[in-house]
Amino acid sequence: MATTTNFGWETPDDTDLVKDGALAIRTLGSAIDTSLVDLKGGTTGQVLSKASNTDMDFNWTTISQSYIGCGVYKASAQSISNNTVTAVTWDAEDFDSDAFHSTSTNTSRLTIPSGKAGKYLITGTLFWSGSDLDESRSILIYKNGAIWRYIDQMQAVNVTNRRTGQSFSTVMDLAVADYVEIYAWQTSGSSLDLTHDFNLITFASISRLGA
Repeated sequence: MATTTNFGWETPDDTDLVKDGALAIRTLGSAIDTSLVDLKGGTTGQVLSKASNTDMDFNWTTISQSYIGCGVYKASAQSISNNTVTAVTWDAEDFDSDAFHSTSTNTSRLTIPSGKAGKYLITGTLFWSGSDLDESRSILIYKNGAIWRYIDQMQAVNVTNRRTGQSFSTVMDLAVADYVEIYAWQTSGSSLDLTHDFNLITFASISRLGA
């Protein structure tokens, strides 16, 4: 009996007698049935996963769609000294899926936990006391203690109550144990607070996009 090139399924030779046709078909069908048995089963929402370094070895798996990331905010104001680059500390959390943040140790850091390396979306808004747009107010994104991006952007928010806001958004490629910090800088001539009042809450989040 001949065999197929890729999977070695038996097929009749050109010279095989017709009386052996049924047996040949049954043999081929059984070989295919055995090879494709892993395709059986599975439930709604599962996907077929290929086993490594094999020809016809599959598994039905459930893809985790759970959110991975952390949202932090300031539950109280933080004073930022004039012309001093200062790390924003986060004393409260909206959520934290995998211990990205601590409210007691290194509170300025958002740290990538074990097994969660990948591309991350970093977003947030800093709300300042004072509304003079002639003053410089900047955001600096740090990675592992060194500046990674500098953002100089002003946007007036609720000027009646003397508040200004700056928003930021970027994507970072982060390894396990890498940590991200948000730094603030201003040149008003005196200290300014990052606020938590009038529902204008300084906040940030880190969200995993994928590997």
